[in-house]
Amino acid sequence: WASWSAASPAARATELHTVVDEGGMKKMRPVPKIDIPAGGQTRLQPGGLHIMLIDLKQPLTEGANVPITLIFEDGSSTDISAPVRAITAPGTMKHGH
Repeated sequence: WASWSAASPAARATELHTVVDEGGMKKMRPVPKIDIPAGGQTRLQPGGLHIMLIDLKQPLTEGANVPITLIFEDGSSTDISAPVRAITAPGTMKHGH
């Protein structure tokens, strides 16, 4: 297993979140890390594990890409480019991420 966190120059804070069902209501909760099984993958998606950009430095535009650095527990990192997409699925929480 490996764990990671994230950072982005597009926001003042970058947090890892999950969505939990509490009493029939979906709520976002921060998590300190996200685990990836050895040789496997972990899916990030709205309504599940996701990266939340907090206090954006400028508005995000649909179709643009946001730079995000994934930081692994061994100290290594990798840069990715995440596409900005509109949230259109019914029942999806809209919280600016």
